[in-house]
Amino acid sequence: MVKNVYISRRNEFKIKKAIHSETSIMITLSGEFQYTEGDITRHIKPFSPIVYKKGNPFERTVIHPIEYIMITLLEIDPNTDTFLEFSDGDRIRLNSTVEHLKDAILNDRGNGVIEHFANDILLTAGMNKIQNHKDTDFIVDYIKEHFCEKLTLDSLAEIANYSKQTLITKFKREHLMTPVEYITGLRIKKAKELLVNSNLSIAAVAEKCGFDNPYYFSNTFKKHIGISPLQYRKQSIL
Repeated sequence: MVKNVYISRRNEFKIKKAIHSETSIMITLSGEFQYTEGDITRHIKPFSPIVYKKGNPFERTVIHPIEYIMITLLEIDPNTDTFLEFSDGDRIRLNSTVEHLKDAILNDRGNGVIEHFANDILLTAGMNKIQNHKDTDFIVDYIKEHFCEKLTLDSLAEIANYSKQTLITKFKREHLMTPVEYITGLRIKKAKELLVNSNLSIAAVAEKCGFDNPYYFSNTFKKHIGISPLQYRKQSIL
């Protein structure tokens, strides 16, 4: 059941880092933003719905001013993914559904109609997950356990019994990023935790997060977060 629904525009989020108080679906109509929940950071573009789950911590930053629909739901399957994914064919249907949803909100057609479109989006994404997300799930589990160690595409491909190119293709299709990008995201998240919650040197943080070279770590961190590890530590402690 729909508890609340609205369309809004933002040049930046007033709340950039917090814990979700409600379970909601956010559908970007225009613009782009970066969203982090759990171990994954994604660049969210138009017509890429995501699910805000009650009690989950998050971070988000507007990249280009956004317009979006927010639907707060009283109930949602707890197994629903945060980042909803759609096949090319389903995405055509999704765009049409979102346009109808926007029209229903603007013309106050009632929560029943809005709930129908929201459920249609969730159902379509759920069916796509069942059909497509199978081949590389065990590689994701392996990476989560070993991302602080030395991991290479060669070793992952050998574990998966794929060629490197096949592994990259399958992983990117199913998770919208390469294995290296996924590993880097986990390492950066771990580095942020250590920078705030320990007195380890930058070099030691880099080593504990799987980076061989502290200079490479600093450059990679700044590329993803926008500031250096040292600046992040000082900013977070203040």
